[in-house]
Amino acid sequence: MSIDGMIKKYRKLNNLTQKELGARIGVSDKTISSWENNRTAPDLEMLTLLYETLDIPPNECIPITTGGAQQMKHKVSMNSFFLILFLFIVFFSFFLINFQYKNEWLDRFNPILKSQTGYTTLPLGNIDGSTEFWVVNDAFGHGTWLTFSVGETTDEKKYAIVKHKGLYVKEARLISWDSIPTDIKDLIHLNYDESMKRMNGEPNHH
Repeated sequence: MSIDGMIKKYRKLNNLTQKELGARIGVSDKTISSWENNRTAPDLEMLTLLYETLDIPPNECIPITTGGAQQMKHKVSMNSFFLILFLFIVFFSFFLINFQYKNEWLDRFNPILKSQTGYTTLPLGNIDGSTEFWVVNDAFGHGTWLTFSVGETTDEKKYAIVKHKGLYVKEARLISWDSIPTDIKDLIHLNYDESMKRMNGEPNHH
């Protein structure tokens, strides 16, 4: 018989309520209920006290004691495992949320971040990934400072479409002005100039 079943059986045989049994051994009725519903298990000291209080026959005490110890160890181990797992999930979620747009590698594998497509204006010349550009992600003006390589720009193609996830750039290629959505054109420059460079202290994403 399991520990939970044993407690419930002999409590009823002794005509005791959970509250009355709890009062006799110095615990609350909620603790008794938790034991009987197999949510928690009494320790060995409490088991001994239960045997004495409920007059459990010795022939049932011996297997229950040995089995109970194993059962409690297993239950404690499982409870510890789920507690550690829960704390890990909480910490990991906190970490992912607070470190968005801080590290390209982390953003790449962050399941919370969604992929976005943005647009930007580039200077004439070779874009080799050494310079940051402000990439507009939506019609509300939200964007991200990103580095990427697209090669040599021309007068016809000096704009870029950038697919990215946070700071991680999945793909970037040159496009013409006509390829940019109308609602985005209002938010980016026709030609690149020095005013488009990043200001000191400006966040990676806003």
